[in-house]
Amino acid sequence: MDMIRIQQKIKMDEYDDLEQMSTDVDLMLTNAKAFYKKSSQEHKDASDLWDLFIENKCRLFDRDSPTEEGKGKIILKMGKLVRSLDELYKRFQR
Repeated sequence: MDMIRIQQKIKMDEYDDLEQMSTDVDLMLTNAKAFYKKSSQEHKDASDLWDLFIENKCRLFDRDSPTEEGKGKIILKMGKLVRSLDELYKRFQR
């Protein structure tokens, strides 16, 4: 799993809910942490990215009740969440 695949799945409307996307992000970052040593910067970055993902997910979604939002609005928020995660990922690669 990688960021490009997650973005593709969003664009192709393959996620039924936010938890499916969260599972893919978790898989991507868990794989990174399994591959790199705990003492490596990459392992730390994967942990930091997960924390930032959760923080942004809560910020974007916990304000409103999910039952009050239509699917279109949720898709827009998911896209925004992935774009912010992608920007954070690029910053960590530098």
